[in-house]
Amino acid sequence: MTLHLIGLIHTCTLTLKKEVGHDEYGSPLYTDTETQTQCRFITRGTSQGDIKMYDSGPRVSSSISLILPSDVVASEGMIVTSLNTGYQRESGYTITSVQPVYNILTDNVHHFECELEVVE
Repeated sequence: MTLHLIGLIHTCTLTLKKEVGHDEYGSPLYTDTETQTQCRFITRGTSQGDIKMYDSGPRVSSSISLILPSDVVASEGMIVTSLNTGYQRESGYTITSVQPVYNILTDNVHHFECELEVVE
């Protein structure tokens, strides 16, 4: 199976926020590293999301999966943004888990499947 067979029909930007120090008041300073890549967003099932309780009150939390090519480095906590219709969100999505999917013939990583979460 090649990557074009899994249909990476979308594009997205992966943003990693990394703490690089503190300012004179002790507040953390961050730098953003952005990577643009092909991807595919997948919505599984018909669920509209789950109700989760936060300090500010109940919120609807919905889940979406993302397929990324094997040469992309993704980790939990990264922010995913996209301009593709249906997946465009100003605040983006947060990666909650990353699972490698292996090619059964070569034992190499074929692609990654990431679980995404957005709070509405």
